[in-house]
Amino acid sequence: MDDFLFNSKRGFCEHYASSFVFLMRAAGIPARVVLGYQGGEINPVGRYLIVRQSSAHAWAEVWLQDQGWVRVDPTAAVSPTRVERGLNFALPDEAVLPLMARPEFPLLHKLYQNWDAVNNGWNQWVLGYNQQRQLELFSRLTGKKVDWSWLISSMLIGLFSILGLLSLLLFRRSRGKSTPLQRLYQDYLRRLAKLGIHSHPSESPTALAQRASQQLPQHAQTLQEITSLYLALRYGMPRSAQTVAEFRLWIEKLKP
Repeated sequence: MDDFLFNSKRGFCEHYASSFVFLMRAAGIPARVVLGYQGGEINPVGRYLIVRQSSAHAWAEVWLQDQGWVRVDPTAAVSPTRVERGLNFALPDEAVLPLMARPEFPLLHKLYQNWDAVNNGWNQWVLGYNQQRQLELFSRLTGKKVDWSWLISSMLIGLFSILGLLSLLLFRRSRGKSTPLQRLYQDYLRRLAKLGIHSHPSESPTALAQRASQQLPQHAQTLQEITSLYLALRYGMPRSAQTVAEFRLWIEKLKP
């Protein structure tokens, strides 16, 4: 303290603030040092204030009768530039500044502002995306105040709507995949059902025809022709309009 006041007489804000408080206490006036930040830089990309560690500042407060604690900044008396324009402008020209704080590199400084905006967005919307921010986001989207009951109800409604839409798409897709041959075979199965023969999901066309022939001997030849043509059309010969028409004619013969 003595070396600063009487010898060097040079220092930063903490030197002036602590010396001022020491002198006030020596004079019987209650005083204290206050630490915080002074100034900052507006980031035009993200429209927010960047407060760096270089913006740290120290000042003093004194207790005055009938006024309470009154702020006094002794640095403003000896270096008003530090208070009005920031630390970068108060330092002498030979002082070494951080790379991003040097005014002779405007392009580099602009790149830093863009990167800081991305980093700030990550902190705000990913790391800091808590429940309160979720409700605020939905309130802005819907234009009204929402709570958790509304949010859960909306999510359930949306979930069931998506499931219903997917089920409809899958159903239409499965129907759209059926070929004319498969539709004819389904007609054949329906005719068998009217005759009292119901097919099983694990039953092959050959096994079904054999079982149906035993119960419907009068349709044995028709069942054999239908099965042979179906297997040939499905797994063997190239399909043609004539063979498909022949397959249809054999199915139409199968009547109660």
